Amino acid sequence: NGTQAVKIEGPGGLQAQFGGGRSAGGSLDRYASDVLRQLVGQSQAEVGRIQPTRINGLEAVVLPARARSQSGVVDVTVVAYDLGNGSAYHFVTLAPAGRASTFDPMIGSFHRLSAAEVRAAQPKRLEVVTVRAGETVQSLAGRMAFNDFQEDRFRALNGLEPNEAVRAGQRVKIVVAGAGRR
Repeated sequence: NGTQAVKIEGPGGLQAQFGGGRSAGGSLDRYASDVLRQLVGQSQAEVGRIQPTRINGLEAVVLPARARSQSGVVDVTVVAYDLGNGSAYHFVTLAPAGRASTFDPMIGSFHRLSAAEVRAAQPKRLEVVTVRAGETVQSLAGRMAFNDFQEDRFRALNGLEPNEAVRAGQRVKIVVAGAGRR
């Protein structure tokens, strides 16, 4: 994770990235193609056709591709959203072949926040902690600044499989309430 993108990892080889930038000349098609090109580089990829669409009222494009990775054949999808004034955001998803639709709820959740949502937003931040002896996935997940799906969110954030445990000394991420740095 960095200033330009946030990486998302899930069980079973699912991966995604969220980022943003400037669309070249306002072309969302070119923006999505550039994002895909940066991802696959010189690797061979079977690139599908760009599919224009609207997602939650925003102009968007979906660019599917299939490529070979070290772990086998993967479906790669770039979904780019036009926010106007040359600003664009995107999700890049990687899933084992045939599992790209796993990301559909995430892709469909992107939307422009209403004024009420902005006012109600409670800042959260990531904190990296070292697992202490006796701590478990459940105890660490209980520290997450969410009222629901704490363990699911903790596992997704840390790339843990459904039954995978944490061990003392391991560094993990948790989402905590609060803004700014300590």
